[in-house]
Amino acid sequence: FQWYYDKELDECFEYLYEGCGGGRNTFYTKDTCRTACIPADKGRCGGNMKPTGSCSAFDKNCPTGSTCEVGPMGGGMCCDDKNEELWKQERNPKCKSGSLSMRTVWWGSEPRIGRSCSHEYVDSSCTEFALILSERLQMRAVEAFSALL
Repeated sequence: FQWYYDKELDECFEYLYEGCGGGRNTFYTKDTCRTACIPADKGRCGGNMKPTGSCSAFDKNCPTGSTCEVGPMGGGMCCDDKNEELWKQERNPKCKSGSLSMRTVWWGSEPRIGRSCSHEYVDSSCTEFALILSERLQMRAVEAFSALL
């Protein structure tokens, strides 16, 4: 497995790599992908959705239905509560039957999550990133996957 950076979601995803070498968007680990593509101090709302406003460590006021997410430097952004809950569900999938395909990380394990099961996880317990956040993200997923072909 290797990793690639998805610009639309501002996230790194795993896929089954069967090639030789690789392009500039192929990484051996999630950490190397995140280090190369996502600044450590970058704040963002789940799914890379547009913030509903700005806030800070000193002023956490946000529009109704939004919560202030404060970054490491004290600045923050207001993120839509419904979107954040959906994003949390996407990142922590639950299976109706069977078990998730897990990968080992230094703190334990986490589910393998891909943009699409067609990225060929080796077993049938692939957890496809459902992208239920919005129709806009669903359209982005189709466009991004088509670009990979």
